[in-house]
Amino acid sequence: MKSKKYGDYAIKDGQLIGEFEEMYQNAEEIPWHQDKTAFALFTDIDLSIIKHYNQQQKFKNICEIACGYGYITNRLKTEIFTEEDCQVRGFDISQTAIEKATTLFDNIDFEVVDILKDDLNKFKNKFDFLYIKALFWFIIEDIDLFKDNIEKILEENGYIYITNSIPDLENFYGKESFPDALSIINYFKKHFDVVHASSTYEFAEKIVGNHYSKNKHVRIMLKKLNTKK
Repeated sequence: MKSKKYGDYAIKDGQLIGEFEEMYQNAEEIPWHQDKTAFALFTDIDLSIIKHYNQQQKFKNICEIACGYGYITNRLKTEIFTEEDCQVRGFDISQTAIEKATTLFDNIDFEVVDILKDDLNKFKNKFDFLYIKALFWFIIEDIDLFKDNIEKILEENGYIYITNSIPDLENFYGKESFPDALSIINYFKKHFDVVHASSTYEFAEKIVGNHYSKNKHVRIMLKKLNTKK
């Protein structure tokens, strides 16, 4: 019997499962409650940062990697990248997710793309802005390939916004490589210009003990290094 819990198809018992198509086909709830988290305060903060840099850079070709059902992709299009000459797209590994996103938001181009395995030559230097939310732990075993691929589809001097939480667990999948937010920032710092980096703990309605590090959520705005001679 297929599990109805979306988490069982992502990371379970400290191991990467990565069955995202099966997750979208079988999960009883909307994975990661995208329809709600897309409108949460922490997403508003992300969009405010992006809006600030868009006012300076005037991005024209935008893509959300791992867009799921496209709720945030739609917010990007309708609230920030609203000019007629702005093209906003969404990529996801799941055919089911992309079909749903296309139904929900037919004004956006969605496409099934595996950022790790697909031939990305048709997107080479295509985008000047990439948005990547909550994807980090699912690509960590191929982090260098992931870095190379997002760099490949980004045009010279293009920007990437990455936002990701650090699990509130003493031991979690990926901790040996990236134990905290600063380690994630330091990794990307070796390959891109870091335009903005912040690390905050987002408190729930409970007392958080002093043993918790206050760097449980990372936000990074990166700029592709200019390799033209």
